[in-house]
Amino acid sequence: MAEPSDRGATSGRIMDRRGAMKAMAGFVAGTRLPGTAAAADAGEVPSFRTVRHQFVFLEPAWPMPSVLLSDAAGRPARLSAPKGRVMLVNFWASWCAACRLDLPLLERFHRVMGDRVTVAAVSMDPHPRQGMIAAYLASNGVSSLPIFLDPEGSLTAAPTSAAHPFAAATGLPVTYLVTPDGQIAGYIAGVSDWLQDDAQHLIAQFEHGA
Repeated sequence: MAEPSDRGATSGRIMDRRGAMKAMAGFVAGTRLPGTAAAADAGEVPSFRTVRHQFVFLEPAWPMPSVLLSDAAGRPARLSAPKGRVMLVNFWASWCAACRLDLPLLERFHRVMGDRVTVAAVSMDPHPRQGMIAAYLASNGVSSLPIFLDPEGSLTAAPTSAAHPFAAATGLPVTYLVTPDGQIAGYIAGVSDWLQDDAQHLIAQFEHGA
């Protein structure tokens, strides 16, 4: 697992955040959060499973917020749900070992499905050094993903607030599915291949008005 090299207050904040996310990862994988239901409870909607995790539906679904973040170059960039399209919002960080497997899969999905499904990959690295994100992405063969930076954790702070609906992002990586009408339908934790058959069936169901 890659370690941040900065020292002092920034390093302590990074380590505190990483420790908290590690502690919560097992909780997210094995239990339901308040307001969620397992995919099997959704009835007619197909389930999406990996070796370790399954897609968890949010009940009720939360509206996707529109927030001003930064792009990979540090320029202001707005993240919001596109009208009429399914969207995947992925949370990752450079120190997350599993993200090195997950991001290339998401890159491949974006190249294959980008004309139908919008993808946003949100870095949770606190205050990354100049060029660090670009170097990390290049080293993992990621070149086309739309990248957003959220160093302050504005999308995942205060998870009980309706303004911060990404409660499961305490463990990385995690990917949320946003419906064509802008609702956050649910999430799957861990490394996920959205090109596998059951993931494709899930996406298609939402594209057709699930």
